[in-house]
Amino acid sequence: MKKQLFAGLGCMLLVFLVTAQTQAATRVSLKWSFAMEKPEGKDSEEAELSSPTIGADGTIYVGSTDKKIYALNPNGSKKWSFATGGGVWPRPMLGADGTIYVGSDKVYALNPDGSQKWSFATEKGVLTRAAIGADGTIYIGTNDEVYALNPDGSKKWSFAIKGANYSFPAVGPDGTIYVAANDKQFYALNPDGSQKWKFTTGDYDFWRPTIGADGTIYAASGDNHLYALNPEGSQKWKFAAKAVVYSSAIGADGTIYVASNDHHVYALKPDGSQKWSFATGSFVYGAPTIGVDGTIYFGSGDKKVYALNRDGSKKWSFATKGEVWSSPAIGADGTIYVSSSDHRVYAIQPRRSKK
Repeated sequence: MKKQLFAGLGCMLLVFLVTAQTQAATRVSLKWSFAMEKPEGKDSEEAELSSPTIGADGTIYVGSTDKKIYALNPNGSKKWSFATGGGVWPRPMLGADGTIYVGSDKVYALNPDGSQKWSFATEKGVLTRAAIGADGTIYIGTNDEVYALNPDGSKKWSFAIKGANYSFPAVGPDGTIYVAANDKQFYALNPDGSQKWKFTTGDYDFWRPTIGADGTIYAASGDNHLYALNPEGSQKWKFAAKAVVYSSAIGADGTIYVASNDHHVYALKPDGSQKWSFATGSFVYGAPTIGVDGTIYFGSGDKKVYALNRDGSKKWSFATKGEVWSSPAIGADGTIYVSSSDHRVYAIQPRRSKK
């Protein structure tokens, strides 16, 4: 009897110690936060910020509806800001030479010191972030066209799309440009701007297409599905969520992580079957970001940033004061950078395990 009692107590103690160690390993703290200027107007209590982008030197670039792009030092201080003629929703993108490309009322190319390199005016402004081809060509989407720009800012070609285009272009390994549109079409374009093929979905399409290592293209749609397409444009499979599918990301093991308006993040196997799902308190819009250790980071409309283990269990969550529409970015030291609708950028530092 005593042996059984001591064995039971030993198991309880082991569970307690493991739980305590896990909690210690998953605690996070705020490293710093940086407040953007509030945009003008009566609806300025909250501001949409772009997802952050991190440069090779650790500089954090983020755009805001206050009509500026900011460059922040790793300690949270402002390095510089650049004023545009409109809100900056798209995530800044970096060229191989350090040039910062950002969409607003125009396409802007900035030098690393914040000075303007060039700008390119479109007819209806820029709603999406840039994609950069292997040859340095910059691809950007507007309300009704996809533009290809040369590295000097001159126009290479444009492709007309029927219906507003809110999808970020993506470039495949063979140079094919993939873009979704609100006309229920998903387009594949040749590097010369001609149409390769198009695929019809059930509703408007969202976000940036994701391309797998085997060439599979993943397209999120307003018809509550994630589509997996073969490189020639045929459907491989589709996955149904309970609401609009906004975005996706792919892990090193081929797992596809799906963000949805049904308040869930889904993990799918390469064949489209579900591995697990994780529920949040609101929509999940921004594409999840995958760490080198397989941790899945994402934000939610419930004003939290989440970190999940590869099995779908929660590692930690961090509360902001606004909805998180953006995708987190991970610094070289493991710091998680995320922007929130409370017009702040947060630097979140996961703590190491206690020994």
